[in-house]
Amino acid sequence: MNILQVALAIEKWAAKQAPITVQRERCLNTKRKGACSVCALTCPTDAIRLEGGVQLQPEMCIQCGLCLHACPTGVFSGDDEAYRLLYCVAQLVDHESVELACKFHPSAAQGSQRVDAVLTTTRCLSALNVPTYAALFGMGVHKVIVRLDACANCTLAPLSGSIEQTVANAQRLVPDGKRSLVVEKDAAPRRTKTRPIYAINNPPLSRRAVFQRFLGATPSENVLTAFKDAAESEASPIPLERRQMLEALRALPHLRSDTQLPEQSFTNLAVSSACTACGVCSRVCPTNALRARQEAATFALEFTAAHCINCGNCIDLCHEQAVSRAGTPTLDEVRQEQVTTLYTGTLRHCPKCRAPYTGDGEFCPICTYRSQNLFGDKLRRG
Repeated sequence: MNILQVALAIEKWAAKQAPITVQRERCLNTKRKGACSVCALTCPTDAIRLEGGVQLQPEMCIQCGLCLHACPTGVFSGDDEAYRLLYCVAQLVDHESVELACKFHPSAAQGSQRVDAVLTTTRCLSALNVPTYAALFGMGVHKVIVRLDACANCTLAPLSGSIEQTVANAQRLVPDGKRSLVVEKDAAPRRTKTRPIYAINNPPLSRRAVFQRFLGATPSENVLTAFKDAAESEASPIPLERRQMLEALRALPHLRSDTQLPEQSFTNLAVSSACTACGVCSRVCPTNALRARQEAATFALEFTAAHCINCGNCIDLCHEQAVSRAGTPTLDEVRQEQVTTLYTGTLRHCPKCRAPYTGDGEFCPICTYRSQNLFGDKLRRG
């Protein structure tokens, strides 16, 4: 298949795909202009614009799916193929080693390595995210080979770098010598093996899988159920990819509970005594990972690392610079969605405006600033 044929095939394929939808209210730029431009920088066709709010231009979108997991807050929604891929794997009699290729690969069935099955996706492999790769290991797959050896002849060749980066992030998440995630970029040698090949939208029918359902839930079934439930929790402020990530981590019992998770995906926060209880950090948090608790005489900030997407809003918008990153959480903290109290303080009431605040100042931060800046009022309550 030459490059022209590939281009025509992609054009026909994209026309049949359900459109990618945009939830503009989830964009970080709605609360902090210029906070994020990952989607626009990632899009290979410049179909995403940020002027006047995030916008997707359908006539330029090629449905590659990269924006589905490039955006940290889940602004873009569409078929990421995660459930269909995992379902197809669950139907295989043997699936300790699988190979992944896109539907436009000219010879996916041929390869140098012996695997239980080759699975072809309906989108570019750029649509697959880190949780999907992790979930494959949770289903009992020990080796995943990602075929990029035909990408050079595809019009979507620039996306291969993004695919490799996603695979690298998944490798950091699952540091286990018994499980491997491999990118294959070299052309297949002359002597190749013919392997069973399945399209994920047409999975094999496995009698064993049917019988196992009667005997009780298998690891594969548990992962499938969890991913389906995550996709149906549309009202949650936590992005779909993060919900998938949590379910994938719960499906990896071989990892030690004290494993430190990679900073590409997770972070811990710390709050210093400079906190004045203004509550700005909790109000600008897009996932409610940081929450303010205020009672009659006390103020507290609670943090859930499992829900934090490391957007930096709380750090950048804290006027007192009281919020900072503090390493990464452990696997156990994330699996249990552990809530940690980062700060507690006794509330005082400003004698001028009666606003509650913490700290040693005579007045609240707003009134203190105004008294020191009689001709300016740049500091405002969040």
